[in-house]
Amino acid sequence: MKNLEGLVKKYRKKCNLHFTSINDIVIKEMYDEPISFSEQKAIKNFYSLRVKYLKSAVNENRFSKMATISRLAANLVPYKEFI
Repeated sequence: MKNLEGLVKKYRKKCNLHFTSINDIVIKEMYDEPISFSEQKAIKNFYSLRVKYLKSAVNENRFSKMATISRLAANLVPYKEFI
């Protein structure tokens, strides 16, 4: 399983706007724009990883932190990390 927290730390420092994130792809889908097979796969993998990650929370405080990290990952990490 990928380390979402590590990925967020890695890409937060780079602050590069020249990539496509999971949220960018979701927005494309909402506007009925076509997405590639690799983008579909990345979305599926990200949400599977997110569910497993959040299920591992041991208490409400930890869950809250993990939910924030997963939202950051959807915005800051290039989708290709999840293929």
